[in-house]
Amino acid sequence: MESALPMLGWLIFAWGCGIIAIAVFSSHSRVRSPARRFADVLSGLFFCVLSLTLILAQSTSRTRIGLAIAAGVVGLASWALGLHARQVDRATGSRKPR
Repeated sequence: MESALPMLGWLIFAWGCGIIAIAVFSSHSRVRSPARRFADVLSGLFFCVLSLTLILAQSTSRTRIGLAIAAGVVGLASWALGLHARQVDRATGSRKPR
C-alpha cells in the first residue's frame, strides 16, 4: 500500500498541472477575468502541493505537515480569490473586454 501512495501522488500532480495549463492557455469566457484565472492557477497549485505530501510519504512528519499546511493555505487563497474575483476585477479595472 505504501508504494501506491507516490503513484497516486504523481497522478494528482499531473491533474494539478493540467488545471494550471487550462487556466493559463484557455481563452474561454470564464477565464477572461485575470483574478479568476489566477484563482484557477492557485487551484492547480493546490493539487500539486497536496500531491507532494503523498509523493514524499517516506519523509519526516514535519515535512508532510508543512506541505499539508501549505496546501491548505493555497486552497483557501484560491477559494477566497475565486469568490471575490468580480470585486477584485472591478477594483483593479483589469477585466478584459469581450
